[in-house]
Amino acid sequence: LEPFNRATNLLFPRRSGQPLAAVKLTGKGFGNDVAFMSAVDDGGASATGSHPVYNILRAQRGLGGGSRIGLAYTDKVDGDDYNRVASVDGRLVFGGVYAVLAQGALSRTRTNDVTVTDPLWNLRFDRNGERFGWRSFFSGIGDDFRAQSGFINRTGVVRLNVTPNYSWLPPRGSLVE
Repeated sequence: LEPFNRATNLLFPRRSGQPLAAVKLTGKGFGNDVAFMSAVDDGGASATGSHPVYNILRAQRGLGGGSRIGLAYTDKVDGDDYNRVASVDGRLVFGGVYAVLAQGALSRTRTNDVTVTDPLWNLRFDRNGERFGWRSFFSGIGDDFRAQSGFINRTGVVRLNVTPNYSWLPPRGSLVE
């Protein structure tokens, strides 16, 4: 498990372009995975001329049977400007073929004394049966959602996608299997 990996790319530790100093700590214990990274970047990467500071914290707990719950927090401070993102996510696996994945996040960004806050959310419901299954995905990203310690390429988008599938398997011993 890469501790900073998330489907919506809220956490991207390589956003620090020219780190002067950095620390990355990861650990497991009592059923929890925890990861923390902090970096001070070179002033050349700054919009304000200061040394931007990146902080990323990720914690998750396994709930058994492939289910889990997680929290994430990112912070980029550049002079008086900042970007902060808090997120909660989870995966619930049940019935041997069903999985529900959900994530909610909120970003708060201040640039030139203007502060904006906007959400990101997604919900996925999958059925992975031997013959019949589907993948459904419903997500949204607010117009002003920013993840400066991550990588979100498009904002202001809401998506709904349902993909059913059916598998036909010939009997065992057939010419084509």
